[in-house]
Amino acid sequence: MCGIIGVVSNKESKRLAELVVSCLNRLEYRGYDSVGVAALSSANLEVRKAKGTVEEVVRKKNIKELSGYAFLGHTRWATHGAPTDYNAHPHTDCSNNIAVIHNGTIRNFKELRDELQSLGHKFKSETDTEVIPHMMEEYMKRGMDTFQAFRSAVKSIQGSFAILAVVKGERRIFFAKRDNPLVIGLGDNKTFIASDIPSFLPYTRKVIVISDGELGYVTPNTVYIEDENDNPIDVTSRIKIIDWDASSASKEGYPHFMLKEIHESPIAVKDTISGLLSEIDKVSEIAEEIRESSRIIVTAAGTSYHAGFYFSLLLARKGYTSIPLIASEYHNFRVKKGDIVIAISQSGETLDVKMGIRKFKEEGAKI
Repeated sequence: MCGIIGVVSNKESKRLAELVVSCLNRLEYRGYDSVGVAALSSANLEVRKAKGTVEEVVRKKNIKELSGYAFLGHTRWATHGAPTDYNAHPHTDCSNNIAVIHNGTIRNFKELRDELQSLGHKFKSETDTEVIPHMMEEYMKRGMDTFQAFRSAVKSIQGSFAILAVVKGERRIFFAKRDNPLVIGLGDNKTFIASDIPSFLPYTRKVIVISDGELGYVTPNTVYIEDENDNPIDVTSRIKIIDWDASSASKEGYPHFMLKEIHESPIAVKDTISGLLSEIDKVSEIAEEIRESSRIIVTAAGTSYHAGFYFSLLLARKGYTSIPLIASEYHNFRVKKGDIVIAISQSGETLDVKMGIRKFKEEGAKI
């Protein structure tokens, strides 16, 4: 996975560069082999990127010296293409008027790349992401406006993605989401959009979570979202106020997140039980559904799988037919009507878990 952040402001300043760097530091857990930033100003679109950690690249490329009214930031965990300076995001089109960052995997990028190269487009990296700015450029050559070009490019892509794009001369950030997380933060005369809420939580608590298949754009004071059928969405009904603290996403003095989480276990258990007690009617309803089910499939990945495995063992001791399933094996397992699937994810974004949920729903299981 990768971490992405975008911010667009009414004012053009170096302060925005420092703000994006602080957001990238909070996103580094999502990827740490290369880092890059695109700065869009009234005069220029400038990209600086390199292999290395956030701290290393920010220092080496003098990223805090950049000025602009819109910024994109990316911290990468390599999938397509080795972790190198030229494979780092953002990626641009032939004319360097479009910059794009991306989290996810484009399955049909080779076909798209071959087609674009046949039309004269020159590529500078080995990544799947680079097809996006070139597709936008190609559609704009054919007479589309920037948003139409972005929409058409997104609809050409097969795979999973969270995409942010900026175009020289425009004070807005385009976005699209499928499977990978993306959330908007509404600030004062500036708007954020990122992989997760803690990245920008010190600056705003007003958020809009983007759903799968949606795309649109943000400006310093507005948000436009449409669904996969191009229908506009009322964003006012989607605004939420975050009431938890940004410090919960930091290490709070511990040398490692794992050690911090070990020490937080008593509080986490207490908070979980308190939350369950506040929704005891719902818990009782779910417990009854479990009792009446044919089989209980508990699916998760990593440490969530270990928690699920233990829960499955407790169910089996009580006489239930309970099956623990590593989420990546979802395609090897069939469910049926009468089965219940309990899916666990600490982040809420584990792709194998989400894909399993989708398949098991189609097969008739209760999730």
